[in-house]
Amino acid sequence: MTSISVAALPNPLSSRSQNHADVHELERGTITLAARAGDDLFADPSTDGLVMSASVFAFQTTGDFQFGAKVKVDFQEKFDSGVLIGYFNDQSRFKICAEVDPAGRARVVTVVKRDRSDDAKSTYLVGDDIQLRISRMGRTFALHSSNDGSPPASWNVSAAHNDNSRSE
Repeated sequence: MTSISVAALPNPLSSRSQNHADVHELERGTITLAARAGDDLFADPSTDGLVMSASVFAFQTTGDFQFGAKVKVDFQEKFDSGVLIGYFNDQSRFKICAEVDPAGRARVVTVVKRDRSDDAKSTYLVGDDIQLRISRMGRTFALHSSNDGSPPASWNVSAAHNDNSRSE
C-alpha cells in the first residue's frame, strides 16, 4: 500500500486502489495527484454497473470537520475531473468534482450514491481550477464550491447528504 504524509492532514493519505496515481508533495501541505488515463470511479444509475479503476488516496477522519482543496484539472475529454470523495463503502459514498460535462463545459458536479448514483450539475467553472470542500456536522455532510479565489470569500452549497446508516 502506497501512502504519503501531508502536514495539513490528520492522517497519512493511503492508496485505496490497485491503480496508483503519481503523488508528489510540492511544498508543505500542497500535493499533486496525477491520475492515469482511463482511471474512473462510476456507478451507472440505470444499472448495477460499477467501475472502480480510479487512483484513490484517502485518510480516515472522525467527528466534525472541514476538508477543502484547490482542484485544478487539465481538462481534455468529456468527464475528465478532479474530485473530493466521502467514502463509506462501495454502495455508500458521495463526491463533489470539477468535471467536463457531456456538452464539453467544465462545471461542478455532485454525486450521492446509496445503492444507485444520483448526480446533480451545478455552477460552471470560471477558469481551470476551483475550491472544493466537504464539511461534516454530526451525520450531515455538505459539499461546497467556490470560484472566487484562494482563500474563498464565499462558498456555494452544491449538495447536502445525511448519512443515517452510520453511527458516530
